[in-house]
Amino acid sequence: MKSILVLHSGVELYGSDRSILQIIEVIKDNPNVYTTVVLHRQGKLGEYIESLNVNVTYENYGVLSRHDVKKSPFRSFIKVLSGAVKLWKNVKSYDVVYVNTITVYSTYILFPFLFKKQKIINIREIATGMNRYVFSALLRLTNAMLIFNSNTTRNSYLYIRGQYTDVLYNYIDKSNLESDVTYESKNKIPYNILILGRIYPLKGQLLALKAIKKLKDKNVSFFTRIVGGTAPGREKYLIELVAYIKENSLSDCVELFEFQDDVSELYKWADIVLVPSIYPESFGRTVIEGMALSKIVVASDHGGPSELIENGKTGLLFKPNSIQDLVNCLTSVRNDTNKMQSISTQLRIFYEKTFTKEKFEQHVMKILGLVDIEEN
Repeated sequence: MKSILVLHSGVELYGSDRSILQIIEVIKDNPNVYTTVVLHRQGKLGEYIESLNVNVTYENYGVLSRHDVKKSPFRSFIKVLSGAVKLWKNVKSYDVVYVNTITVYSTYILFPFLFKKQKIINIREIATGMNRYVFSALLRLTNAMLIFNSNTTRNSYLYIRGQYTDVLYNYIDKSNLESDVTYESKNKIPYNILILGRIYPLKGQLLALKAIKKLKDKNVSFFTRIVGGTAPGREKYLIELVAYIKENSLSDCVELFEFQDDVSELYKWADIVLVPSIYPESFGRTVIEGMALSKIVVASDHGGPSELIENGKTGLLFKPNSIQDLVNCLTSVRNDTNKMQSISTQLRIFYEKTFTKEKFEQHVMKILGLVDIEEN
């Protein structure tokens, strides 16, 4: 029997949290595997994992937020060091240590000393600026197997050529969404825009609102729902969004919703899934959720969405940070319903070919060394 220790820094049910659930669901019923998941605190994710009858423990093994590091760098370092010591005491009884994010910082201290353990880090964050050099060097020192959620993410790191790397795409389990949410644009003008994701400046919700305002001034109306929660210390951005909606008289066409576990009704309502990120997304889970349901996906042309979308064929891409380009893109959605029908069909075909559950499960089993699978 192979024992696996899974470490993750999230506790809600956002993209990376749902991704680790997919890993757990693949291995939880394998009779040759014993799995323990460690989360730094209780939350919705832990409740869900417990419902799968998987062992979950709660202890902070060096999980920090940017707010923590900025506020107290020295205290943050002590917290990471302490987390590494705690982890060392527990890791000895496991064959595999699987880390689902680069933000469990204690692993950078611990992993170089785990010579006989299988060490896996699943990386979901694009590295830019100084972080590109720092995290690339740290990852190299871990001598771990590095799994990336997209080629875009992998290409953002340096110094990793000597390590085993792989790209593991997420999939979307459509059974968790209602079967009648697919969008057929024929004989229908698309009006409803859905923006899903944490309320955060880099996600581009304000950019989207400015585009909606320009369109409304031209008497081109879209109804928009922005759905997501705020991270601690980031509440100011939500206040800014609320103020912009009020000051520009957008309350009749824009609604804000708290984060929701079940988004099926939101997708049922939507015609367009908009990903307006001003910072490159490492993958773009909402992109493939939209594809799975044949929605028209409109996204910033950088990061993961650029890798997933063929512009004009399986979705629409607009110039990052360009309000006018987004306006033009949304206008084209409204003006060419025949083209949108073609895109809706093509993106569904692309999804079915690329993001199947079966391919994902086989890939996970190979990464964990549970079965030998030949390359396709």
